Amino acid sequence: MENFAGLTPPYSDYETAKIVVLPVPYDATSSWVHGAEKGPEKLLEASVQLEWYDTETRTEVYKHGIHTAQPVDEQRSPEHLCAAVEQRVGALFDDAKFP
Repeated sequence: MENFAGLTPPYSDYETAKIVVLPVPYDATSSWVHGAEKGPEKLLEASVQLEWYDTETRTEVYKHGIHTAQPVDEQRSPEHLCAAVEQRVGALFDDAKFP
């Protein structure tokens, strides 16, 4: 899986990043058209087209560091998925990261 916006170290390092993208590919509850599980991957692919400078904040947000975490891999049930996401996000907060 690609890093958000194609960032490379040091801007993608977990230790120094203030922001963490947490992919959650899940499609087990779709009843008709499937493909939602590809959303995080496609978002990361498209993120390389983003501009580096943000006109609203007048900053280059990537300089705060944006790490792309390993995807949440939980397919047993929606309840198990929610618990796994809660655990991962809690760990990010414990590490003072912005998910």
